[in-house]
Amino acid sequence: MTSIKDTRYFDVERIDEEALKQESLRTVHSESNVGKSVLKRSSTSSVVFINNDTNDDYEKQADETIDQIWKIFKDENAWTEVAKSRDGLDVVVSKAFPKWGRIFRVTSIIPGSYSGIVEMLFERQEDIPKWSPSV
Repeated sequence: MTSIKDTRYFDVERIDEEALKQESLRTVHSESNVGKSVLKRSSTSSVVFINNDTNDDYEKQADETIDQIWKIFKDENAWTEVAKSRDGLDVVVSKAFPKWGRIFRVTSIIPGSYSGIVEMLFERQEDIPKWSPSV
């Protein structure tokens, strides 16, 4: 099998034929310099080649987004206090960012296990307003 730079190999027998037909009709358009996805099927081979440029572009966008979010997290300037607990240990602040809009930051001591807190924050986000009406 010939190696082609930035490609992945898929076994055609594992791909739904209808999906394969649809995929061959698609092109990728983006404001970035993402190349068109190219799908080729050889009559002598059971291999499909898909250009991997879009994955590289998505990874670059993800890295840039993480960098921007980290800067927001570390930013200590001009946050507006929205709510504070009586003891002063729990504080909700917000700040408007041109690209992201209004962002809230919560500083608190939360009793509980690490896994319980992760579940509450990431798997049950719809419950956040129940324990923090400001959010």
